[in-house]
Amino acid sequence: MKRINYESAVATGRGDDGTTGLLFGGDRVYKDDLRTEAFGTIDEAVAALGIARAELGHVGSAHARTPAFLGLPQLLLRIQRELFVVGAELATSSENRDKGRDGESRVSAVMVDAMDATLREMESVIELPREFVVPGETRASAALELARTILRRAERRSVTLAQHDPAIAAGHLLPYLNRLADLLWILARVAEQVRPAKQPGPGPTDRPATGHTPPRRTEHVNGYQLNPSRLGVRPAPALVQQLLIGAFGWMGAGLALTAGVAYLVTTSPTLLDGIAGLWLPLIIGQLVLAVVIQAAINKLSATASLALFFIYAATMGLTIGLIVSMYTGESVAAAFISSAAMFGGAAVFGVTTKRDLSGLGGIASMAVIGLVVAMVVNMLLKSSPLGWLISLVGVALFTVLTAYDVQKITSGQYAAITKSADRASILAALRLYLDFVNLFLFLLRLFGGSRR
Repeated sequence: MKRINYESAVATGRGDDGTTGLLFGGDRVYKDDLRTEAFGTIDEAVAALGIARAELGHVGSAHARTPAFLGLPQLLLRIQRELFVVGAELATSSENRDKGRDGESRVSAVMVDAMDATLREMESVIELPREFVVPGETRASAALELARTILRRAERRSVTLAQHDPAIAAGHLLPYLNRLADLLWILARVAEQVRPAKQPGPGPTDRPATGHTPPRRTEHVNGYQLNPSRLGVRPAPALVQQLLIGAFGWMGAGLALTAGVAYLVTTSPTLLDGIAGLWLPLIIGQLVLAVVIQAAINKLSATASLALFFIYAATMGLTIGLIVSMYTGESVAAAFISSAAMFGGAAVFGVTTKRDLSGLGGIASMAVIGLVVAMVVNMLLKSSPLGWLISLVGVALFTVLTAYDVQKITSGQYAAITKSADRASILAALRLYLDFVNLFLFLLRLFGGSRR
């Protein structure tokens, strides 16, 4: 066959004889050479990771080192770029190895250490399944599994090459590939829980086997639905403990601050008179501040978020001080003890129950809006029976919301939303704080038959 003589930026024609060139001016080798097989298989793994990254989509400014779900596209892009370094080392002959540079054309110890750190971090934020996993739960996870198996093949090719090239055996390339393959298995478990919010129309194999499958309430983060109750995504026990301790610790600190400010208010007639004249602007300001904290928490540092939370707790002390001054000490004590008992029971239920409370919690959240409207109406009607009914409904709703918010902590939803364990604890503390305070106030109205 006559050879076609042409040359372009991509197609040079020099490989028509079945050979390819190596980096740094090395000899040309056949395309089925051990070295070519090794870096060619790395190229396959990079392409497979590209499929997974395209399926997951771009998450914007999220960083790789976050709780599970978020930052996967950025992490995969980092891995793809690092695999170019792996491929470059494999495409460099032994005699030219010294011409390469660590981290650019040669795998470095820093790259291995970073991979170790990423591996440990991902292990700490998800609960791994204990049985064999059949790939295919999602397209992204299947692509990651495919990349993992290709990478294992690249590792085998590299091990074979290392038997002929002592530089490969003595370097950091083999440990890097081994750890990366382990990481991809874990990332596939994470990707099993991330589904695009808008899926293409169902194909023949996507239809339910029988009947109609009712939609399940899920939360959306950066365009993806999170299914935190599924096996493999609940945070590891150590992270759950960290989140719970942080959330209840900050909530307790906030309540202590509120109680301290409330005590100062009740013991100062001047403060009472001043707050009584400003109660409406104060309540509006508190509402705005609570909304701002929750809406802007991803844009704030953990320190700033915590500062706003304590400011909110202090202003709540002013309002609660005014309210409790209208009731006897016995009524306040009874309401506090009852709210603490109900809150504690609901919190324990939220931690221990295996039932998904998202549906019930969603209904309770919507019902709170109706409850607020009813309270405004009753301010005009001044109906005692309606007031009692509102208080009873309020106690029920915030008991349910307490259990729901605690379950959101243990399932990792706050961590996924805030992208930070510290901010997750603060956001959860605010929600739990609101649950407890509202529970206390509604119980106070029930127990407060005799006012001062």
